[in-house]
Amino acid sequence: MTSPINAPSPLAPAQSFLERTSASFDGKLTDLYQRLIEAQQKIDATDPKTLSAYQVALSAYTLFHSTQSKTVESYVNNQRQAINRLA
Repeated sequence: MTSPINAPSPLAPAQSFLERTSASFDGKLTDLYQRLIEAQQKIDATDPKTLSAYQVALSAYTLFHSTQSKTVESYVNNQRQAINRLA
């Protein structure tokens, strides 16, 4: 499984506020993704500890990724509202 975090980006380095905000999450997200892959490789269907470890890793990764998306979305919505008020 290839990490979407480490995939080559066709974009220039983060320049805008929204790009920098999103990029600020990438370090931790990469770490959580690595933990998820490690937990996935250790899964043993007969061992509840490995299944639990995978569920914890998946939840942490999903929650943090969702936080990244929602943070950027919130800033986008605030910018739209500000522009609409000026128009």
